[in-house]
Amino acid sequence: MELAEINRVIPVAGAGLHRFQIVRVVRDDEVWEWTRDMGKASNYKTEQFIFPGHVPLGNGHFEVLETVERLQAAANEYRARFNKPTPRKEAPINFKALYEEYATRRRDSRKGRVRFAMNERNA
Repeated sequence: MELAEINRVIPVAGAGLHRFQIVRVVRDDEVWEWTRDMGKASNYKTEQFIFPGHVPLGNGHFEVLETVERLQAAANEYRARFNKPTPRKEAPINFKALYEEYATRRRDSRKGRVRFAMNERNA
């Protein structure tokens, strides 16, 4: 019926969040659930997702369209494509330059110097 990969807390002290793959299938007109622990959730960059493999017919019944193998292949492809590290959006902070600026301002304030920003009116 569907394949989901979600994060859950496991009942082990200090284990934290783990990523689980949950497959729901129909067997003998009953929905059965199979769960697999995939490891720490921090190892996955992708969001949690659900791939439906069925269509509701409107009368309480479902038509199953996908197999477990195809749903797992789609999940593996999705993870492989989007599990790359996200690029940094802002430039890294240059702590050395910031500290030097701080030290210069502190030294100037001790000696009574005042700094003014340069713009077109002051130039």
